Amino acid sequence: MVYQEKIGLQLPAFVDDYVTEQDTAAIAALIAGHTDGWYEIQEAEVRPFDAVLMKQLGVERHIGIVVKRGLVLHTGLGEDSRIESYNSMRLRRRVSRFMRHEDLV
Repeated sequence: MVYQEKIGLQLPAFVDDYVTEQDTAAIAALIAGHTDGWYEIQEAEVRPFDAVLMKQLGVERHIGIVVKRGLVLHTGLGEDSRIESYNSMRLRRRVSRFMRHEDLV
C-alpha cells in the first residue's frame, strides 16, 4: 500500500496466500518465491523505499520499508505500524538483507 500511494508502484498482495501471520513456512516461501524484480543491495547503499528483510524464528518472513537511512517502517503481530531504527538492539539481529525494486533504480 505504501509503495502504491507514495510512488505509484503496484506490488502484489499476498494476504490470501497464508492462513495467519503465524504461518511461518508459507510466508517465508512467499518471500523467497517473489523476489523477481528485486535485487540485493549493501546497507551503505540504502535509500527510501528499499526493503529490509528480517528473520523471525530463523527464517526471512518479515519485510519493512526504509523511510530514510537507518529507519524502517514495519508492523508486528498485534502492534500498530511504527518507524524505528533497523540498527536497534531489537531489530539489528533480525535484519538479513536489503533489497531494491528494479523500478526504483
